[in-house]
Amino acid sequence: DWRALAEAGELEEAYAALGGVRPTAADLWAAADVARRTGHAAEAVPYLEQLLDVAPRSRQAQNAAFTLGRVLGGLGRHAAAASAYGEAAERSGGLREAALYRQVQALRAAGQAAAAEARAGVYRERFPTGRYLTRLE
Repeated sequence: DWRALAEAGELEEAYAALGGVRPTAADLWAAADVARRTGHAAEAVPYLEQLLDVAPRSRQAQNAAFTLGRVLGGLGRHAAAASAYGEAAERSGGLREAALYRQVQALRAAGQAAAAEARAGVYRERFPTGRYLTRLE
């Protein structure tokens, strides 16, 4: 079972055995993690997207949206990454500030300067003493 292999830290073997992923937040998160950590980032995307679809209120949802942004950005899909970071920024949890900052960065990388500046303004309003404030300049 791929889950047992993943829990044992046998990630390459878990990836090879990946299949039969139940559409639960825990299984989808674990499958995405196995794919991502074994160098198959593109294969992690559908698991993360499905997690957000089937369990939008789960405790993994903000982490999934944030991780989806990281994966998409790493794949050069900056506009899609910005969207994922935007979703993470709107969810409750400890990643809101970082997600909003990364959304600004992804929008800039996607060549969407006006949208990036608008979201930077939102960042400044929400986090007037934020840790990323000086990096927005």
